[in-house]
Amino acid sequence: MVNKVYFFSFVGFNCLVHMGCAQDSITTNDVKVIKARSEITIERYFNNLLNTISYTGTESTDIRDLINQSFEDSDKQIFLNKQIAIADDISDPDYSGSSNAPEVPVIQYLNAFNTFYGKTDANSVFFTDVRSSPVKRGKKNIYINVYFTSFFKNICLPRPSAPYKPAKRVAEIFIKRGDNNKWLLYISRIGFFNPADTLNDYLDNIVIVDTKNPTNSSGGMDETMDSAGKFSQYIDQARVEEKKRNYQTAINLYSKAIELAPEKRDIYEARIKELNTSFRILADLEEKYNAGYYKDAIKGYSELLKKPGLNSDYSNSDYYLGRAKCFDKMGQLTRSYNEQVKDYNDALKDYAKSYEYDNDNLETIRRRGDLYGRMNRNVEALTEYRTYLAKDPTDPTVYEAMANLHMLNGNLDQAIKDTDPVLSQGNIDPISKSKLNIEKGVLYAQKKDYSSAEDYFTRAIALDSNNAFSYYNRGMARFKMNKIQSAASDLISARQKGLGSTNIMIIDSSAQLIFERGVYAFSIGNYDSALIFIDAAINVNPKKSYYYYARGECYFSKNDFGESIKAYSLAIGLLVSYPEAYYKRGLSNLQLGKAADGIADFTRTIQYNPQFYLAQKGIGDAYFALNDYKKCATSLEACLEMSSLREAHSPKTILEIYNTIGKAYYRMKNYPKALENYRKFLSFHPNEIPSSFNYEIGNIYMNLGKYDSAHSYLIRSYQSDPSNGYILYSVASCIYLSGNIEESLKWFERAFKTNAVDRNFVDHDTLLGSLQDDKRFKDLKKKYL
Repeated sequence: MVNKVYFFSFVGFNCLVHMGCAQDSITTNDVKVIKARSEITIERYFNNLLNTISYTGTESTDIRDLINQSFEDSDKQIFLNKQIAIADDISDPDYSGSSNAPEVPVIQYLNAFNTFYGKTDANSVFFTDVRSSPVKRGKKNIYINVYFTSFFKNICLPRPSAPYKPAKRVAEIFIKRGDNNKWLLYISRIGFFNPADTLNDYLDNIVIVDTKNPTNSSGGMDETMDSAGKFSQYIDQARVEEKKRNYQTAINLYSKAIELAPEKRDIYEARIKELNTSFRILADLEEKYNAGYYKDAIKGYSELLKKPGLNSDYSNSDYYLGRAKCFDKMGQLTRSYNEQVKDYNDALKDYAKSYEYDNDNLETIRRRGDLYGRMNRNVEALTEYRTYLAKDPTDPTVYEAMANLHMLNGNLDQAIKDTDPVLSQGNIDPISKSKLNIEKGVLYAQKKDYSSAEDYFTRAIALDSNNAFSYYNRGMARFKMNKIQSAASDLISARQKGLGSTNIMIIDSSAQLIFERGVYAFSIGNYDSALIFIDAAINVNPKKSYYYYARGECYFSKNDFGESIKAYSLAIGLLVSYPEAYYKRGLSNLQLGKAADGIADFTRTIQYNPQFYLAQKGIGDAYFALNDYKKCATSLEACLEMSSLREAHSPKTILEIYNTIGKAYYRMKNYPKALENYRKFLSFHPNEIPSSFNYEIGNIYMNLGKYDSAHSYLIRSYQSDPSNGYILYSVASCIYLSGNIEESLKWFERAFKTNAVDRNFVDHDTLLGSLQDDKRFKDLKKKYL
């Protein structure tokens, strides 16, 4: 055998792993679940994966994780393994079929999609006409084929001038039961549609053992029904399926009835034969319709209708229905308004003829209702749907269609009522019922009844916990109800469960709304509430650096500088060139006594914004805290030269700078420079003097030999703080230097009595000169110090 297992051409669409023997039968509910999940796997999960990869806001690391999770054992796995083959429709827009497109492993396909397909901020990958085959029996497992049309809106980067064209595709879905007895579905291959693969080909179809279980009036299993009752049930259901033109299902039901009543074989085998004949006649035309060859199908149906008198009414109804479907689809696809009007009118004429020949043709009634809806003839559409439900009240999609029409008409109450009958039915599969609960929740949300909406979204989640839209909608409802934390949790779950890029953008905008509420709470000083909102916004969208910055601002305002540093650091981690975050982290470090770390942060601030004058000031303040007064003065003098400071017109900042420079020069005993800066401080704001200002000015004048001025400032300082030992000491020194030794000794004694003055400081005070040798002064030091 050749080892290159990835590159073999499609002949039919056989399952990759058909070996051994698969199970022989499944139930009707199993079929409903499998078909619904298989279509969701393609239409939602696979489509969302491609749109998320092609979304410009998705980080490369996230893309790599998404790709790996899609085939690894996780709740996001949709592929059987990383080796399954996908026919390449990405790397070259001319790849249009199995004849010219290679098959590649899924990991190679997804990486090629990320590399070659253009990015955009909105969904650009669209899957339409998604429909599933009957469930098939393989040799080892069961499987199902899902047919769909794919269209890539963005460009192919290697060939930007060659647009992608819609492509008809088919996906094979591997099916098995999980440990919890739930069905697990994984994509096992994707290729281009081949006419050999037919939606209605029932070869290898798995047997359905209980297409509909006999039920009692409450919808539960009627275990007491006898054989005759079950026989009647199967016959009634078979006739309903005939009306829906589900011939294969009807055949299965008739066959099951025959097993219960073999004596009636002749009656119902004849009907099975008639249905098989109808099926064979329609199969080729139906396949042309499915392949998009509508004009060829119309020609074939018209040929069958040339002599309607030779056909049964039942057959004529089918032929007119088939031709109407073709006109209907052509009208949907054309870009010409005039052609659409003509096609739709031709379709309505044929639907009318089909109904005329068989007014129990449920497919005709349903399709005509859908067409009326597309034509905005809602009253006629509702009439058709009511006619349908009078004949079959169990179809949930009809109730859903009615609800949508009433919603479009603005009648939300009636739309809600439309969903009640179907939700009360007990035989609906969980996936479909979950979807209906979502739609009912959306209707309540549109009425602004968010509590009821939340309830129905919760029911939807209980039925299908993997539905991202359930979590998304419940999160939005909870946000409206001000349940911010639980809303954030739901929106996070929606993102994790594979929500499409368009909805992710909406989630991100929701995070912004939550964040803005946090900013408002912060603006009015309610920091704890602000943190609740901001943390919720971060949880919903953890990629916004300024969310973390705002979190840091809250903690900074609460004086919790350790937490503010963490938040600013996270902001910087998302945006390295974030000068404001570096600056505020520097201030936080300074508040915690980490002046060296503060200098590093202020320096990085200036690196990214050379005119950030507050950061330059922060460097000076940090050097002051480190007692490096020379660097402090140099840094602050450089700050005064910055044009941004002059343009800011911030007198408060300038006052603080002159004051700190004065202090630095004072500590360096450069009294002239200290006095110069203090005078500048006074000239800017003479009426706003710090408490230490008089004391320091007094000492400066005293060191400059201007004792009268020194005494004046020191007395003012004393008056504001008469018990301060150092102030008393400076007054005493000034009096001594003025020549009044006796008076000075009184002040020295008062100063020493405070126990604040250090003996070493006094012994090394050079201003006192010969007083140090005075016995009276020595006695005072000995007595008090």
